[in-house]
Amino acid sequence: MRLTMTVLARELNWGLIQNTNTQEDILSVRSLDGSGITYHANTLYIGTLADMKALPSGRPLMFLCSDKCSDAVTIPYNLNVLYPNSFYTVPECESIVMDMLERVGRVSSCSHLMYESLISGKGLEKIILTAQSIFDNLILVLDRKFKILSFSDSRQQPATGTWKEILESGQLPEQYIRKIENPDFADIICHKYEPVTRADNQSPGGYIMCYIKNNGNVDGYTVLAESNRPLTDTDIVLFKTFNNIVSYDYRRTHTLRDPKTRIYEQLITEILGGNLKDQQIQDRLAQIRPDLKKLKFVFVFGFFSDNTGKNKPLEPICDRIGMIVQTENCSVYKDKIVMLVSSDTRTALPPAIFNELRTFVKNNGMICGISNHFTDILDLPKAFRQSQAVLHLGKRLQRSESMLQYWTFSCLDMLESLQDKNNLLEYCNPTLQAMLDYDAENKTSYTKTLRLYIDSGKNSNKTAKELGVHRNTVDYRINRIRELFDVDFENPQLMFSFELSYRIFYFIDKYYLDLRPTRFFLLD
Repeated sequence: MRLTMTVLARELNWGLIQNTNTQEDILSVRSLDGSGITYHANTLYIGTLADMKALPSGRPLMFLCSDKCSDAVTIPYNLNVLYPNSFYTVPECESIVMDMLERVGRVSSCSHLMYESLISGKGLEKIILTAQSIFDNLILVLDRKFKILSFSDSRQQPATGTWKEILESGQLPEQYIRKIENPDFADIICHKYEPVTRADNQSPGGYIMCYIKNNGNVDGYTVLAESNRPLTDTDIVLFKTFNNIVSYDYRRTHTLRDPKTRIYEQLITEILGGNLKDQQIQDRLAQIRPDLKKLKFVFVFGFFSDNTGKNKPLEPICDRIGMIVQTENCSVYKDKIVMLVSSDTRTALPPAIFNELRTFVKNNGMICGISNHFTDILDLPKAFRQSQAVLHLGKRLQRSESMLQYWTFSCLDMLESLQDKNNLLEYCNPTLQAMLDYDAENKTSYTKTLRLYIDSGKNSNKTAKELGVHRNTVDYRINRIRELFDVDFENPQLMFSFELSYRIFYFIDKYYLDLRPTRFFLLD
């Protein structure tokens, strides 16, 4: 909530003369006492008509005039002037605005706390407990039939009397339901979608109530009851935030999700399960997701270890990922989270969103596999397999990186697909194997030097930096490799053969230690 002159005029029912188009936030208040003042932005100055006439011209200023401004009063062109409709002294005006500033600050900090409880993924109970620490009154969440789904009572003063009876019965009594269902009252809530304060002889005490709405339909009600302390205007503002958060939490649960979201989740399950024909996939996806862009990617999220994800529900995490990426194409499939991302560029996500997602994934002990991009939606199962493969290979590598792209693992995936791993070394370049034998016998490190030299694009400086040696040492070793093993570094086929061999060495070293020759330590 922002505090501007327009907000002040509306909240206090005061007059406002707006001479400029500026809508600055009011961050501080200053009474004019005739002494020299340096004027600043975002400050509301308070004084009398005489003080107003002494204000400097030029830059726009915000001024609260304690005197009532009549039509006869000339307002300088650079002033936006607020004035009460009855008499107040300057100190009284200052006190009123300071109270409003304090209220806005409380609204901001308390709203932040409630949104943090939503993001935590700990569900409705966490949200209500956080709200309880703010409101210190009885909070109820009701279904459409006014049955109590969840509640949190004041710790200092638990509900008594009628409110206690309501809690014990688990249902809002019929006499109050009739009152709530009064057409005029329902119309206020539905059309304004604002919290409504209710206090009359038929209700058990003052309370605030609002609908939980989903696609225009009522899913339930939230109630803040005056069981411990009187409700304030700030409570009404904060309760709207609370209701929005509860409404979102309801929408993201499976039973209350948007119908198209549920249909999408079911469709993804059927596609990945191989239960649909090509035309069915195209027709159904075009119906519920017509706005998919040309290039598509599949993200698959899983926990880095079984122990990490043992007691963590996937649905809240799935929803949080959807919030970060701002997509509804995120669903739970078996024990994984699957997200379909479409883009106009070859980059799946903007860098800022990608970095935020990476931080979230890492902080939750997860790992994510990202497929190559594809254009035909029928390739979705293939892209899903790629992401799954990256997830599988990445877990076994035990690396710190949490976002893994398939193209960096495609060679390892190809090797993993071979049924007979025992013959892998037969595909390696014989020169490289001879070099390994030479290093073992002569205590040299030509094999490792060659690997880093090729990886660096045959850059001696980068290779030297990786090895922690002088560039001349690298050049000497490369020349020796050329002489001893007749290596032509300008032969692209030979370089590719070396690269493939190194990938095979790496694959065996990381995934199949039982096939690892003892001399492989020379590659470390």
